[in-house]
Amino acid sequence: MNLYLIDYENVTDTGFMGVKELTAEDTVIVFYSQHTKNISFERHIELSQSPAHFEYIKILKTGKNYLDFQLSTYLGFLIGKDKPEHVYIITNDTGYDSVIDFWSDKNIDIIRQKSIVPPAPLSLPANIPPQMVVRKQKPDAASAQTSSVALTSAAPTRPATSGRKTKASASPDLPEAWRKKVRMAVKSDKLAPSSYSVVYRAISGSQNKTELNNQLVKAFQSSKGGRVYGHVREIFEQYSKESN
Repeated sequence: MNLYLIDYENVTDTGFMGVKELTAEDTVIVFYSQHTKNISFERHIELSQSPAHFEYIKILKTGKNYLDFQLSTYLGFLIGKDKPEHVYIITNDTGYDSVIDFWSDKNIDIIRQKSIVPPAPLSLPANIPPQMVVRKQKPDAASAQTSSVALTSAAPTRPATSGRKTKASASPDLPEAWRKKVRMAVKSDKLAPSSYSVVYRAISGSQNKTELNNQLVKAFQSSKGGRVYGHVREIFEQYSKESN
């Protein structure tokens, strides 16, 4: 079960972006107030055609963070009652991060994102997952020479690294032993052969579970990406520990 809690007061209509990707296994709960109670006709059609379960909660009273606290409280209730497999808070409000941190300590992963399916960057080929593309700009001769001088002068004072991989230095190649674990974990997802490399790169290139989830959701869409994430999450945690 994928659970989406939408802070409609914060994201308004754009928070429903990707609703067409949802399945009957998904539940969407929309929190709205008298200040933001309108929705476009086009979006209404998408919602009515979606097989997902929808629930709407109107916040009758007003006040600072009133909706935020009700959403957070209801989230805790649902975690205890339904034990959802994947939880998403749809909002731009970073204030929810404290809630996410609280549940993370209890091994409950919650992802905060600005829409049901985060929009992909523009001008990318449709068959290439957005997060898998790294653009490099080739410097001209002058800028290359300047960069070389800057790096040379900075070398003596460069602090020693701990050996921990960063996103820039992370190898795109996942060792075969880990690939085997991934293939076993996602066997039930019936991925195409070419899709395995996407999962490998997502695991080796992500810095945290949120980034891993976002890459998989963008690559496979919300429902399937969420399932794949659930199957490889523990592998990612183990790989990250051994790579640090």
